[in-house]
Amino acid sequence: MSTPKRRETTSRGPMVATPWRSVLEKERDLSFKYAWDPSRIPAIVSAGIQPRAPMEARLRSAYTLRRALECATIAQRIEAMQSPMVGGAIHYFLDHVADEINPASCARLQEHALMTLVHCLGNDQRVDDALILDDATIRRIYGCLESQFVVVVSAASQLVRRISEIDHVCPVLAFDESIFHSILRLLETVPDSRVRTHILSTLINMAAHPKLQFMMARSARLLQWLVENVFQFCSMLSAESNDHPMPLSRNGGDGGSPWRGHSFASRGLSSQPSATHSAVSEDGASDAAETAVKCVRVLANLLSYSPNRNEIQRLVPSILDAMLNCQHPRAPHDLSEASKCVVHLFHENPSDLQFELTSELSRRPQPQ
Repeated sequence: MSTPKRRETTSRGPMVATPWRSVLEKERDLSFKYAWDPSRIPAIVSAGIQPRAPMEARLRSAYTLRRALECATIAQRIEAMQSPMVGGAIHYFLDHVADEINPASCARLQEHALMTLVHCLGNDQRVDDALILDDATIRRIYGCLESQFVVVVSAASQLVRRISEIDHVCPVLAFDESIFHSILRLLETVPDSRVRTHILSTLINMAAHPKLQFMMARSARLLQWLVENVFQFCSMLSAESNDHPMPLSRNGGDGGSPWRGHSFASRGLSSQPSATHSAVSEDGASDAAETAVKCVRVLANLLSYSPNRNEIQRLVPSILDAMLNCQHPRAPHDLSEASKCVVHLFHENPSDLQFELTSELSRRPQPQ
C-alpha cells in the first residue's frame, strides 16, 4: 500500500507538529555503519532470540537490526517488516527485558527495539497495523513510558510521536487511557527537554485528530497545564522587560491552578518576577518559548472543533486572558500568531475563519 501522504499546508485548518526526525541522522560517531543486506536479516534476528542467548548477543542483534533498517530504503524496510520473524523479534526484545539481571543493558535493548519501530512506521499501512494495532503493543508502549531509564522513556516518547503522525494508527493512543495519563505524567514531571518536545508534538497531532480531540478537550488536567505554562512564559517576558508581572491563571473558585509553578521549575524559571529571570540561559529561554508555542497549538487544534469551545472555556476560564498576554511585545512571532488563532476560534464563525499563520499549519482530511 502506498505511503501515507503528508498533509498539505494551507492558510486554514489545524496545526501539526514538525515530523519526527531521527537523532541518529545527526550523530555519525557510531562504531560502524552496517551495509544493508536483506539476506542477512534472518541470521541477525535468529542470533538475538535464542532462548539462552547472552545479553551481548541480544544487544548486538537489536542494534544491528535497528541500524540496518535505518539505512535501508523504504521498499527494503517494507520487505523486511513483512516478515513475521522481524516483528516477533522486536516484541521479544521488549517482552523479555524484565527477566535479565543487568537493568542498564535491558534498557538499551528496549531502546533499540523501540527505535526500530520508529524507523519502520509510516511506510505501509499493513505493516503499521500489524506492528501497532493490538493490546499487547499498547501494554509494551505504556511499560516503556513508565520506565525508570531516560533512554527508554525518550525512545518511547519518539515512538508515540511517530504514531500520532500517522492517521490510520493514531487512534491506538486512545484505546487505553493509561497511555494518555502516562503522557500527562511525563509532561508534568520529566525535566528532559527532548522528551517534552516529543510529548507536546504528540499532543498537537492528537488534538487535530477527529477521534482523539473529544477526550483531550475534556481533560481539565491537560488544559490547566497548557494554559498555566503560557501564563508562566508571559510572566517571564514581562519580568525580563521590567514591566509589571502578568497575572497567573486562576482555576475558577478553587484558589488557583494545581499546576502553578511546576512546569518550568526544573529549568530554572520562576512564575514570580525576580533576579532569576535575568540569569536564565538563552537555551532555557528558547526552550520555554518553544514549549509555550506548542501549548497554544494544542489548544488551537482542540478549539478548531466547535463542540469543544464551551467545554474548554468552562474548564479553563482564563484561557482568553492567557492568549491576550501572548501579544506581549517581546513574545515570539509564532506565539503571537497562534494565540490570535485561538482568539478567532472563540469569536468568529468557523466557516469564515481565515488564519494568517506563518508556522506549521495544515488541513486534516475529514472522514467520509
